[in-house]
Amino acid sequence: MADRFLRSGNPGLNAQTFASQPLAGAGEDRMTVQGAINKSFLLLVVLLAGAFYPWSQYLSAGDASVVGPSLLVGVIGGLVLALVISFKPTTAPYLAMPYAALEGLAMGAISAMLERRYPGIAIQAVGLTFAVFAVMLVAYKTRLIRVTERFRAIVIGATGAIALMYLVTIVLG
Repeated sequence: MADRFLRSGNPGLNAQTFASQPLAGAGEDRMTVQGAINKSFLLLVVLLAGAFYPWSQYLSAGDASVVGPSLLVGVIGGLVLALVISFKPTTAPYLAMPYAALEGLAMGAISAMLERRYPGIAIQAVGLTFAVFAVMLVAYKTRLIRVTERFRAIVIGATGAIALMYLVTIVLG
């Protein structure tokens, strides 16, 4: 009965994956919610630092074309690291920070390009996204939010409703 709940269609979560190699950090303490929150916050800071570089280039030059190299490095480097982490999960603890920095480069470059075309949009979108992420991390860390089955069902339902609304908007548009 319990095996039914452990099955997954994800090829990265099959029994062979966990049997053939030890989990990353197997000699360390067990993973905790607080540890995951702390590491997520650290990765957010690294991503922000990576996003700051293309923005500083854009603001000093006033031209969005100067962020092209940052975009290429961020997208290609992020893709390479994502593939390495996918095929060799034991590298994730070591490659998570470089991946966050490269994704920050890509996000910063894309948002600078969008800011040039639609003034004000990138600052609002990126600022609100990071603010919501940071607030949610603080809420989890201080245990203001506790994930229960009911909470999970509400979040999944709300996400499905938003996805359906977007799909209808795209089809009708």
